[in-house]
Amino acid sequence: DKILGIADGNGDISKDLDLLVDKTTNYMGVRSIRFAMIIRDNNIKELLIEEPGEYKRTSAENLLTKI
Repeated sequence: DKILGIADGNGDISKDLDLLVDKTTNYMGVRSIRFAMIIRDNNIKELLIEEPGEYKRTSAENLLTKI
């Protein structure tokens, strides 16, 4: 009950963190790079950014080892 997931529906967080990529040439529009953050007391403690096509740093298993 201490884990809270939030969505970035408008891409505001992704934009502020410079994590948006333009994939309009592939008909996908502007997308967010896959990332996860660990935030404590309203401070970003860790920002995990995936390499394209990977799912290691932001996996639930990896995140649970960090909290």
